[in-house]
Amino acid sequence: MQVSLNATMPGEHLPPHLPTQLVLKVYDRRFAHGLREYYGLQPLTGELEALYHRYVASGRAPEGYDAISDRIDEYGGFKQAPPELLEHFVANEIAPYFRNEYLVYHRLQSLQGRDIPRFYGSTEFTGGSSIPGLSTSVPGILIELIEGINLEEIDPSSFDLNNVFNDALRIINQCGELGVLNHDVRLSNFIVRPRGSVVMIDFAQARLRRGDESDLDWKRMKWDEDEEGCVGAAAAKKFGWQYIRSLKYCPSFERESY
Repeated sequence: MQVSLNATMPGEHLPPHLPTQLVLKVYDRRFAHGLREYYGLQPLTGELEALYHRYVASGRAPEGYDAISDRIDEYGGFKQAPPELLEHFVANEIAPYFRNEYLVYHRLQSLQGRDIPRFYGSTEFTGGSSIPGLSTSVPGILIELIEGINLEEIDPSSFDLNNVFNDALRIINQCGELGVLNHDVRLSNFIVRPRGSVVMIDFAQARLRRGDESDLDWKRMKWDEDEEGCVGAAAAKKFGWQYIRSLKYCPSFERESY
């Protein structure tokens, strides 16, 4: 959400580096509309929220992704699972997003202000739940507001597609060089500014390269994820842009296939 900052106490002033207009991104399952729609959750109501609280308080809620997924499978899938279990699934799904994005923004500090938004800090809306296992505190981050349109919605006649998509691929490669693997690369996570420069957003489903991750393991992960293809192939399909997959991360034993 876009927010405005104002000093409310007499004599107080905002830090000079902080803009008055920026984006507050919060990690709250209740308002994670994309995730809720993707997994088919009901619109949130006070009754549903109370039901979920009782479910967690009962001690019947499974812990961890695998256990929650297994419980959903026992019901026959997401469409048949009870709503309180689906709330629990999305709560578990969104739990690491704040830490992921916080760490990635710090790793990509050299790209801030040009290729990705500037990161200004973190926030927390504190809650008062007394139910074990239920956190009602909501973390968030403050980042630069980027004016423009996302790549999914651009008018191809208004931009130089070669410049735009090559710029997006360059940013993806820059992130990879800095040890970032992103599991959610898509056209809508790039914004084209009015003058044509591209900015990448949303690193909630990204991670840093682990210290014990070998070069071979890292290349395999990058190759399998194919972050470039998530933009290049999508641009080819939607806009007819000519895209050739890079073999930068291709394992040597697979190169003969390309």
